[in-house]
Amino acid sequence: MKCSRHFLFLFIIFFFASCGRKALITTTDAGGIAALTTGTISLKVSLAWEGTPEKFEQIGTTCTASGNSMSYYLQDPLNPPQSTPCVVSVPEGRMFYSLIKFEVEKPVLDEGCAVVKFRPYYYRKSNSPAEIAPTEPVKPADPGPQPQEGTPPDPNYATKLADWNTKKTAWDIYYGGIGVVGSLAKYLKDLADYNALPDIAKIDCSGSSGIPDKACYGGVGREITGFPVYTRLSSTEGKISFTAPQVTRLSKDGNRYISNLNNNRGTATLYKYMSDSMRDYMVYCDDIYGNTLAEIKLTISDNDGETPPTDHYCSWVSGSWACLKDPVD
Repeated sequence: MKCSRHFLFLFIIFFFASCGRKALITTTDAGGIAALTTGTISLKVSLAWEGTPEKFEQIGTTCTASGNSMSYYLQDPLNPPQSTPCVVSVPEGRMFYSLIKFEVEKPVLDEGCAVVKFRPYYYRKSNSPAEIAPTEPVKPADPGPQPQEGTPPDPNYATKLADWNTKKTAWDIYYGGIGVVGSLAKYLKDLADYNALPDIAKIDCSGSSGIPDKACYGGVGREITGFPVYTRLSSTEGKISFTAPQVTRLSKDGNRYISNLNNNRGTATLYKYMSDSMRDYMVYCDDIYGNTLAEIKLTISDNDGETPPTDHYCSWVSGSWACLKDPVD
């Protein structure tokens, strides 16, 4: 009877391997019988007021996800299992004046999670080329006094007068030709308009000359060293602790720096947002083969405290007026 059970178990393994799935054997006991690899991962989110940056307080409950190699190998490749959802709600004023910290951890005795990973959320703000700064016009030579024909007549008078008229015209345009190309007044106006543009408008976000600058992106994810080439942190020691390096209000994104609750991801009509560019907070537990055994999808919302919401700080409320003003105050 025992042999029959072993035969049946090996037959199941062979069946799934022959159907294009990876082999189920991830670890074996002394008798050579396949054993499942299990893994558990947790995530904790904490905030600290900007006035007391060392005093972090946990927000919400610790989120946990568990899984095993069986659930991984038996999944439909085209429809993988859903992530374990984790939702954290933060009052919008608290979020705006706070630092945020993320702590990812596996249990001490958990051997399944060989690698833990954390991807902070981010989104693309723009794919436009940079606005070009205006070029200061060259100051023309001073024409000096108008030449006089004199008595007796100067044989070079006509040449001198033509040269003077050319210089005088350039001089008048430079100092008095408002709106005329080459005028000082137009240059100063164009320069003021250029300086008033948001910083991102002065950066090439098109990607035509390589990977766009991280300033073309928003969200905590852009704080990862090497972003956007690198978008996540990983550890083989079972722990990751990541603190956003600046207070939310100093990020120039308002609460969008932290909050990824966006129900209009497919539209580019939101201020400084490219459609379908948002990538959520994700936590992963991978085994020694690189297979994800468990994962957590984190959503952080800024709670306006009202229905319908009144957005005091820039977030993902459609048409938020708060995103159109300077978020730093």
